[in-house]
Amino acid sequence: MMKRLNLSISALFLLSVFANAQNIVKHAPLGFDSLRADIAHGKIDTVVYESKTVGTKRKAMIYTPPGFSRDKKYSVLYLLHGIGGDEREWLINGQPQVILDNLYAESKIAPMLVVMPNGRAMKDDRAVGNPFDSLKVQAFANFEQDLLNDLVPFIEGKYPVYTDRENRAIAGLSMGGGQSLNFGLGNLDKFAWIGGFSSAPNTKQPELLVPDPDEAKKKLKLLWISCGDNDRLITFSQRTHDYLQATGVPHIFYLEPGSHDFKVWKNDLYLFTQLLFKPVDTSIFSQYGNGGAPGSSNLKGLKFHSDNGDGTYTNPVISADFPDPDVILVDDVYYFVSTTMFVFPGVTILKSHDLVNWEYCSNAVPRFDFHECYNLEGCNRYSHGQWATSLKYHNGKFYLLFVTLDEGGFLCTAEKAEGPWQIRKLPKGFYDPGLFFDDDGKIYVAHGYSKISITEVDANLAPKGDDVLVYTGDIRRGLEGAHVYKINGYYYLYCTYGGVDGIQVALRSKNIYGPYEQKIVISDTTQGVNFGIHQGALIKTQTGEWWTMLFVDSGPFGRFPSLQPVTWVDDWPMVGGNGKGVITYRKPNVGKEYPIKVLPTSDEFDGATLGMQWGWNHNPDSTKWSLTQNPGFLRLSTVKVVPGLREARNTLTQRMFSYYSKSIPTTAVTKLEVDQMEDGDIAGLAVFQDPYAYIAVKQINGAKYIIMVNNGKAIDSVAVNHSTIYLQAQAHFGTSLASFSYSPDNKTFIALGNELSMRFNLSVFTGNKFCLFNYATKETGGYVDFDWFRTDASLQPEVDNKGRQTKHN
Repeated sequence: MMKRLNLSISALFLLSVFANAQNIVKHAPLGFDSLRADIAHGKIDTVVYESKTVGTKRKAMIYTPPGFSRDKKYSVLYLLHGIGGDEREWLINGQPQVILDNLYAESKIAPMLVVMPNGRAMKDDRAVGNPFDSLKVQAFANFEQDLLNDLVPFIEGKYPVYTDRENRAIAGLSMGGGQSLNFGLGNLDKFAWIGGFSSAPNTKQPELLVPDPDEAKKKLKLLWISCGDNDRLITFSQRTHDYLQATGVPHIFYLEPGSHDFKVWKNDLYLFTQLLFKPVDTSIFSQYGNGGAPGSSNLKGLKFHSDNGDGTYTNPVISADFPDPDVILVDDVYYFVSTTMFVFPGVTILKSHDLVNWEYCSNAVPRFDFHECYNLEGCNRYSHGQWATSLKYHNGKFYLLFVTLDEGGFLCTAEKAEGPWQIRKLPKGFYDPGLFFDDDGKIYVAHGYSKISITEVDANLAPKGDDVLVYTGDIRRGLEGAHVYKINGYYYLYCTYGGVDGIQVALRSKNIYGPYEQKIVISDTTQGVNFGIHQGALIKTQTGEWWTMLFVDSGPFGRFPSLQPVTWVDDWPMVGGNGKGVITYRKPNVGKEYPIKVLPTSDEFDGATLGMQWGWNHNPDSTKWSLTQNPGFLRLSTVKVVPGLREARNTLTQRMFSYYSKSIPTTAVTKLEVDQMEDGDIAGLAVFQDPYAYIAVKQINGAKYIIMVNNGKAIDSVAVNHSTIYLQAQAHFGTSLASFSYSPDNKTFIALGNELSMRFNLSVFTGNKFCLFNYATKETGGYVDFDWFRTDASLQPEVDNKGRQTKHN
């Protein structure tokens, strides 16, 4: 069976990110949860029912409304608690009886009973001990049968209630939200009204929740999904919404201010219950931010890519670590090179038709065999390796010129940007080089740190004479990153004073050797996505517009590229608008429109080659990894005995993408087969920088343990007896924290260990990366198989290695 099914690009990318704020239902009014003495009140009772599912009697709480009469019939809402609660949690913390009494007094809700059961279907169902214990986790799933076969029949036999699906609703908070979605959508013959409040990781994958969208459209009266916009579990609500939106299932997706607490859930109950058991008008769904129709979301800034789909884009143009950009236009294609340092295949080249939507083109250097340190043979090249690269096209050939601090200068050439590329070492290295082919046939390189020099070179890029110092930085130390352009009779050295608070300057002269005058073209220290924007390339489009691609130090996720307009003022290329970088702006005019592209992250490992999003931590040992030994899997065999992850070869890495919001985490999950490990082997999923952390399987004396290690220190472990394990890492761009969890079934993930405080440390000098690894601490010979690696579908449309959108089955 195919592991993925292509979806229509046009369907998913109808997503929009801006809310129609004037119609959004934002929050319940003040006093909505305050006890009022001047109104009638409902009643709370405890009921005891016989559970054949559990084999014992069980308790539930029930709310009957003001004026309850057995001469009338009522609809029923089953309201579920969270993982640490029981049938009393809503009453103790949420006071639903107060909220509902107030709504009845204002004639805002239909008559209903509210049943609050214990969702832990086991004989000892007390809310004590470890809520993640495997027996309790199973009990939460078993509650589906207890609810349907025991509790619902009991309520319908004891109380005057309607017994048809259109008068039965289910909703819950956190774990109970996941139960509500799982049980409600899984039993549309029983429930027509379904609500998930801040649904937890027990929520099934959307494809399993709604396998038949057409049936859901016919049977659902209301599907409500809500979450606080600062809730770390937001991904589970978001992924469900994304799927429902893509498949056209009407629903409310309500994002509200708040985190994972009863302030949010009381507000949800207030809003949700007003919609129940009444005629449904789907046109009002948009008042809550999203009714399932493409086009709205009330989580402002929620974005999957830079292109807004309306002729504008939002910076960063790529929300991941692509620093030191150089960009050129060849024919109608823009090419972009960035720094990858010690990661190979490296020297990544992207391509685009509009400067906004980028896709992978090639990794110009498959491996770097110029020193044993690149093989992690007793040394390493962390923070070293390939640095800022100059990209040029001249006389039918592409050129990449870069320096490594230890090995010197290197030149890569190719007839096509897609490769193949040829690499050779140069007799001289140039720091942060700017290669320039003058119109008189001469070739120059600008280079240097603080002091910028010009060196004329021959056709082989060997120096023809001495370096000529042309400018000494006088704003502060660190003038670097010189790119050379000749425009309207001036030579421009487009340089930066680097650092987090970078300054971009232009130097200009009528002569390549100077004298040069200097102009600050942008120095933006406004807190936000353009703080300290600096270092990059000037670009002229086919239509004559001028732009620049710079980058911003964006914290632990790395350095993000930013596309800025350029206005020429007195022959100076002034960047941005009014001295500041633009955030949302019109797209460049390149003569025509091009489709939105998304750089891939997920990988099913069912191809003959790795996707271009991947790179190995230093050179790989090609004999110790394979995509063909077990087709459809990435096999990683241990290479040598090492003390830890930093020294391990064949660690496969990729950049982490943020999602234009500090409240949206980036989640990665991998499926791992571990039955061929040897004692001492450690295999798993890491977030890697300095410090680093991982969750992994370790074999000790033939037994398997899941361990969580934070910067070399073992934090926690748990024994497992499964040969298939799912590991998850979740990195938060807003908090700079990463957390780790595991699952035996890819349904319920169990947290392990503590949080990693991510940093962008110059000792590594790249953004934090997700890593797949397997290394030996005792002896080699073991191997593991990674079935797939997926970034959570709630965070971006999933795409394959070629950037095509996919859907997993």
